[in-house]
Amino acid sequence: KMSYRPPSRSNRPSSGLRTNNRPSTGFRRLDTANGLKPVGSRTVGLDTNVQIEHRPITQHGMTGMKSISKGPSRKIADRNYYELQLKQKLVEIDAEIDRMNTAMQHSERNKTRMTKMEKERNALLSEVREYEGHLADHNLALDKLRSGADIAGLQQMCHEIEARNEEEKMRVDDMYLERKNLEHQIQEIEVDIAAIYDEMVASIPDEHTHHFSAFYDEFEKTNFLIAEKRKNLSDIQYKYQEIRHTLSSNEYAYHLKAMELEKRVMDLKSFKLELEQETNGSMDPEQLKRNLLDKVKHDNGVLQQTMDALSAVEEKLENAQHALGSKEKEFESMKEFMKHSHKYQQLFERDRKMQSFLDSYDENLGDINQQVQALRQDNVGLLRHISTEQEQQTMSADILANQQQQQAKTDASTAVVICTADELKKKR
Repeated sequence: KMSYRPPSRSNRPSSGLRTNNRPSTGFRRLDTANGLKPVGSRTVGLDTNVQIEHRPITQHGMTGMKSISKGPSRKIADRNYYELQLKQKLVEIDAEIDRMNTAMQHSERNKTRMTKMEKERNALLSEVREYEGHLADHNLALDKLRSGADIAGLQQMCHEIEARNEEEKMRVDDMYLERKNLEHQIQEIEVDIAAIYDEMVASIPDEHTHHFSAFYDEFEKTNFLIAEKRKNLSDIQYKYQEIRHTLSSNEYAYHLKAMELEKRVMDLKSFKLELEQETNGSMDPEQLKRNLLDKVKHDNGVLQQTMDALSAVEEKLENAQHALGSKEKEFESMKEFMKHSHKYQQLFERDRKMQSFLDSYDENLGDINQQVQALRQDNVGLLRHISTEQEQQTMSADILANQQQQQAKTDASTAVVICTADELKKKR
């Protein structure tokens, strides 16, 4: 039974007029998914006026599309439901706690086992070092035996080494005793420092106690870090001395020489093997030619890489020289600037002195005037004292002159009296 349908606007043939060559729906959908247009039909463009009522839905009847239910049916979340959920979560939490406890126990066992294995490793390392020392002594004895050394000389050397060891032992004992004494003195000093610290803390005001405690804690931490760094430095220096002594020993020199010779032997063997492969008589001339060409290419590649590296190094060297020249120019300019800056500093210093002199001129002038007044008063006093002394000296000189005149008069009168007496005697 044919149903009547209105003709579509895309000139699509009706259902009754379809030919057998029309592709099926699945084939048309496949072509559409691949980005191709279906064969024998035209697509509906966006400008096509499509009306739904012209093609009613027949799969679900005339009532429309049926709704499809999604998900489970309706549930009632009551108390039992939530209790079940909580029980499930508790079981999961217990299982996770058990798993974590098991992992922690396993980690603890591994840590204990690691500590034990570390101790065994240290013991084995010390044992290996001891055996290495014995082996070195054995090799040294074998070398002496092969070289035909004198037994008496060896015994004398052994006695000298024993005497040296005794001296070192005594020196170490003395150093140990000295260290003990120093440690005892250090402990006493630390006790004194603690007492002084307690006295200082007691004498410090309460508002500054916190700052002092913080500073002292920082000081102790710094001292601890310094001691630790010094210990590390001493260990590094000791290891450095050991390594240096090992490197300077003859055994290590022989070992290095042997390693160098072994490396040279290996290089010669590899070179010999390469030459044998290149000059193999069983190879045809073409193969030899190809090998030779490959070798030449390889050597050319290595040479090219070397030349490239050399050119890169030369370029870097040139850049470094250019940078060095620029730095030298900058250094020269800085030297010139330093010279001028020295002059500028002198000028600034002179200006600063002049400015300070001008600023303090009034104050200095007042001080100088006071000093001048004091000196004037001192001079006046000195002059008065000098004039008083001169007056006293003049008065004393006058008195002395008067006394001398009186004495002269007295002497003259005495002489006259004596003369007159003599003349009277003569006259008589």
